[in-house]
Amino acid sequence: MKKLLNILLLVCINYTVNAQKQHPRCHFDSIHEEHFKSHEYLEKLKEEERALERFKKQKSLRSNASYTIPVVVHIVKNATVTDMDITDVDIHKQIAILNASYNATNEDLSQTPETFESVIGNPSIEFCLASVDPNGYSTNGITRHTSDVSYFSSTLDNVKHAVGGGVDAWDPSSYLNIWVTKISSGVLGYSYAPSKTTSASPHGLVHGVVIDYNYFGENDHPSFNMGKTLVHEVGHYFNLMHPWGKGSGGCDYDDGVEDTPISEEAYYDIPVHPQVSCGSVDMFMNYMDYVNDSVMVMFS
Repeated sequence: MKKLLNILLLVCINYTVNAQKQHPRCHFDSIHEEHFKSHEYLEKLKEEERALERFKKQKSLRSNASYTIPVVVHIVKNATVTDMDITDVDIHKQIAILNASYNATNEDLSQTPETFESVIGNPSIEFCLASVDPNGYSTNGITRHTSDVSYFSSTLDNVKHAVGGGVDAWDPSSYLNIWVTKISSGVLGYSYAPSKTTSASPHGLVHGVVIDYNYFGENDHPSFNMGKTLVHEVGHYFNLMHPWGKGSGGCDYDDGVEDTPISEEAYYDIPVHPQVSCGSVDMFMNYMDYVNDSVMVMFS
């Protein structure tokens, strides 16, 4: 009987782990893989890589350079969602988490293994809630809307469009748009790389970040409660890929960042360092992996 219980316990554990691994934190890979079929998309990627190299050379001449990005947070609430109570204070805390993460001042940065301390990245990017709206009027950088849509689809991207029951983006060349709502697909949030063509949307502008309200800022979720979901998705917004590269990984691709070791696949939960794949120690504590919020501590 004891042997049977042990077998059942192992089956249950394996099922739980595999079920989680089959459910991605975001759907960047599937979207990215689909666009790889487009010649136009590949050409844009090449141009972005060239632009990035030019930018890196310019920044190296201005080592103390920092960049400030105005942010607008669109809270889109369905009238039937009773627990979506995101306050202005919650939003300010999430912006503070972004700023700490993108300036390497987060307290948990000290959790970085000694192996990777020399390659900790500091993007030197500041985020601030917008003070002026697209019409030139004063704003607190927060919009609040009630929608008749029960939940929004990450495939249709309808939260970004008033015609789909959502909210139109503020000019994405001047603002980082963040939509907080209820997402139907189960992903924590999603964003597209800059190369994604807006023509793919029948309603216009799509560039920005969408976060399910359950994972926004500091919250009660047991695994994703520290506001790191937005940190991850803003990484995609800035053209960062997952450490395993495109698709499902398998050591055939990398993320295009030379100091990030190639990983075979995503990591989940709370892995114990070191983990090895593709002949090197994996940087699963990178913000762009799929681990719990408590494990994500650094960019490379």
